[in-house]
Amino acid sequence: MKSFHDLREVRILRTASALTFATKVRTARQKSEQNSRNIKTILNRLNANDTELERSKYLADSVEELSEQLVNVANQVSSLSAICTTTLITNERSNKQLLKLIKQR
Repeated sequence: MKSFHDLREVRILRTASALTFATKVRTARQKSEQNSRNIKTILNRLNANDTELERSKYLADSVEELSEQLVNVANQVSSLSAICTTTLITNERSNKQLLKLIKQR
């Protein structure tokens, strides 16, 4: 029975790990979406009457937001990779434990 308990613990740990990284994915996605809205807002400020200096400032601000957005997308991809890796590793371990339990019977 101890083996079944261990297997349950592994499943709980796998679920907790996946949920932690899923939360990071969601947070990174929300930040990326916010950056996208900020870029649109900044670029909508551009007017034909603006001076070159004002236009340059708006463009610089939008490029800064874009770079932050790319960082958030990279964080999102990293967290998704972590979910996949965690699942793969714990599934392999769970499979070995299941085979061991079957052989014990």
